[in-house]
Amino acid sequence: MTNVTLILTDLAGSAPLVLVLLGAAVFASSRMSRDPRRMVMVLIAIGTLLFVRLVFPLVMPVLLNDVIGVREVQVRILLKALMYSVPHSIAFALLFWTIFDVRRARPPEQMPQA
Repeated sequence: MTNVTLILTDLAGSAPLVLVLLGAAVFASSRMSRDPRRMVMVLIAIGTLLFVRLVFPLVMPVLLNDVIGVREVQVRILLKALMYSVPHSIAFALLFWTIFDVRRARPPEQMPQA
């Protein structure tokens, strides 16, 4: 198999995750008027996860082979794991911060009308 075939196979295998993230982005966008600050944080996290899932498989071989030029297998595995782990950690931290963020009580005149 060529590198292009491996990359396309990786992207095709992530289709369910991409569809779930796109659905979550549409859902968050539809609820933007209720709580814009939280929805923006959710959309940033979803965008980060989508970026990592769609762009990293294309960029990772170029980074590891040409830019960094790592030849040892152990170092390549470690670098690839770190390059995926850091953006995922940031996205999940944003999501957890949004989930567990304590809302301040709003005066009745600022409450949204149902």
